[in-house]
Amino acid sequence: MLDIPVIRITEASLKYATLLGQTIGVVTMHERQAIIQYRRLIRRYGLDHFLSDKDPIRGVDITTEDVIAKGMNEPKLIVDAVRKTAEELADDGAEAIHIGCGLFGPLCSMAGLSSVKDGKVPLLDPILVGLKLAETMVSFRQALGTPFRSGLSCYEQIPTEDLNQIRKAYNLPPIK
Repeated sequence: MLDIPVIRITEASLKYATLLGQTIGVVTMHERQAIIQYRRLIRRYGLDHFLSDKDPIRGVDITTEDVIAKGMNEPKLIVDAVRKTAEELADDGAEAIHIGCGLFGPLCSMAGLSSVKDGKVPLLDPILVGLKLAETMVSFRQALGTPFRSGLSCYEQIPTEDLNQIRKAYNLPPIK
């Protein structure tokens, strides 16, 4: 097992959003299934009480097919769609907004879109949030000795003999 930070970027970004604003929103893919999936994740993370009141999880007005066919060649289409949807979320009460797509976040970051409403409502690129959190975890480890994760419950280290039994079943060398 590697002893490195492991970050769930969506969870990190959503939780960070709750530190930046009392209400949060999400801009994600156009399809209804993406919106449903985000609602489930937010509920699982215990953050549903932070959602803004009016339609807090919204898809951009570009279909996934158009994102792939047009948006990759013209990233401004995606950035403008995210900006428009984020502005609407902010108008409806979201004080911090998570960009719920691993493609949208970096494109917005590269275009310099990190907020709406004249810099008052932050937009969070989950990949950058995850990266910065990992860097912070390493800094805490170096300065304070803080472990990267709990050693209990589902985060407990798997005993070496159990790992070696699994590795043996796949014809992999044992861990020493």
